[in-house]
Amino acid sequence: MRTILTSILFFICVSAVAGDTLRVSDTKYTVCDFSSEIKYVDFGSPDLQGAVLNHKDMLSLQAVQPLEHETTLSVVTANGKYHAFTVKYDDASVDLSWVENGNAPVADTLSFSTVKTTHLISAEKITDVLCGTPGIIAEHADNISNIVKAKALDEDFAPGSITLVSSSGTIYPFVVIPGDNPRQVDILLSGGMDGAPAIFSDASVNDVQMRDLGRKAAGLPVLITDIGTVKQKMAFALYGLYSHDDVMMFCLSLENNNLIDYEIDFIKCYVRDKKRSKKITVQEDEITPIFVYYPQGENHNLLKGGEKLTAVLFFRRFTIPQKRILCFEVFERNGGRHLQFSMSDKELLKARQLDL
Repeated sequence: MRTILTSILFFICVSAVAGDTLRVSDTKYTVCDFSSEIKYVDFGSPDLQGAVLNHKDMLSLQAVQPLEHETTLSVVTANGKYHAFTVKYDDASVDLSWVENGNAPVADTLSFSTVKTTHLISAEKITDVLCGTPGIIAEHADNISNIVKAKALDEDFAPGSITLVSSSGTIYPFVVIPGDNPRQVDILLSGGMDGAPAIFSDASVNDVQMRDLGRKAAGLPVLITDIGTVKQKMAFALYGLYSHDDVMMFCLSLENNNLIDYEIDFIKCYVRDKKRSKKITVQEDEITPIFVYYPQGENHNLLKGGEKLTAVLFFRRFTIPQKRILCFEVFERNGGRHLQFSMSDKELLKARQLDL
């Protein structure tokens, strides 16, 4: 009786969402993006399979074989929504992605070869790699979490799909076809840029945890008010410094008090000597972040007049000698508004502990 009452209360609390139709394939993956963590999944047919991805609000879906009849998919998410889908087999016009808000990404087409390796490069970590057909293989480049290498295993494999999901939850779906001489073998994903640094996967916390830490750090009150610079009606500053296990978090802000928009070329971090000598070349040891969290989301390259941008940069934990300083610089693309500030070894040691 208690079980029955619990079930009744459960379904009373769950709000139903109007059903959509999903078109699936046995050679391509469909990725469904919900706005909340997935708590329950039911596949209406054993010929339909899937799994919850590293992003707990995403589900991969694929037909085991061509479906003779349409079936169902039911999903319940942590925010209390019940999603009901009708699922049909349609290899010609399969839905490579479904997003709850309706803004599903458009899939591009790539050709893979058995004699050339294709690299897909992102500005952030790739958390999930899905190959829809056994005719292709894809995996992270050795110990580098924002570069995926892929190629064909057979010359005449059945056209399929490869789908990547980034640490921020962006879905990158591609239709893959065989090709002897692919035109593109280095693919820069949307949001990436030429020369994006490699992100090495050697921190004790994963990218999902760093995103949670970044969200928490960005939401805390301003901790630091005396490290930064003001120049040409621009303000570039450090407003928070935190540590968790073997990572450090630097909370940066960039404010544009001009009427002219500021397009960010790149942000640079490096260690150099405090005293500069004209006789000795200044040695700059650049430090590359292992993860960057932007509270504003993906649109972080353009800062409009009167607006403010914040970012949390993650680094492997480090210290610096007393005779050296840590510098942050931001460069304007095709412009002259270049800002830089520095901090000492003593200021670096004031990082506060931040827990998940």
